[in-house]
Formats: sequence, C-alpha cells, structure tokens
Amino acid sequence: MALWFIARLLGRGDGERRRRYILCLNGEEAERQKWRRAALLETLEAELAALKADHPKRACRLLSSRRFAPYLSQDENGRPYIDRDKVKRAAESTTALTWRQLHDLLAPIKAVRYTAEGRTIVQAGKIRPEAKGVLRKLAISTPKTILDVA
Repeated sequence: MALWFIARLLGRGDGERRRRYILCLNGEEAERQKWRRAALLETLEAELAALKADHPKRACRLLSSRRFAPYLSQDENGRPYIDRDKVKRAAESTTALTWRQLHDLLAPIKAVRYTAEGRTIVQAGKIRPEAKGVLRKLAISTPKTILDVA
C-alpha cells in the first residue's frame, strides 16, 4: 500500500529568524473522511426527510444526537435543518477548539525522510498526547512511526 501525501513548504517572516513549515495532506485519509462525511450527511438528509410535523420527539433526538447535532440548526419553527456553515466547522465543533488551537496542537506533527546507502525511510515524529486526543475526537487514525521504506 503506497501512502500519498501532498507537501507544501510554507514560510512565515523574513530573514534568518523566519519559520518554515511543511504542510502535509494525507490524501488517502482525506478521501476516507470525505466519503464518511458524505455518507453521514446523506443519512442525516434521509432522517430529516422522514420527519413529520407531528414528531417533535424525533426532531429533538436528532438535535441532541452526538452524531448529527454538530451539523444541525433550527429554523424559526424549531425544525432542524442541515447548516452548511456548521458542516465546514465540524472540526471545531467536534473538538471544542478554535482553528488556531487546532493548528498549534497539530503543527508539530512532522514526517522526516532519511536516505542512506540507497535506502529511503519516511518516519513520523513523536505525537504529543494532546494531539493524539484531537485526532481521536476527529476519528483520524494516528500515523505509524515508519510511514514508508524504499
């Protein structure tokens, strides 16, 4: 199984004190999350379509659901609907952290490529317990220590 990452070198500041970051996107995990989110939203749309005006208990169950509530809002009549802005902010809703806090926790996660004697090893750095907790809340598996050997 070949992992694929999209990496981009980002710089912040000028001169010798500037900070450089490598931003990586795990393409396989991004695809997996995209399909999970699409399936969840499809299920939620079916649940909302099945609601009738005389089922307030069922609507309340959806609004209080740990699975669906982060994506729902209520209209002026109290009926739930999918809030597209909340779908975009699902990571913030799930972790109860701001984007800045998420960035600060996840930014130290790095991968290093070593090449010696014709062999290449890609190894992930140590992940802090707080970052592991965030990944767990977002249902993202933590990367293995050795990502690739070629």
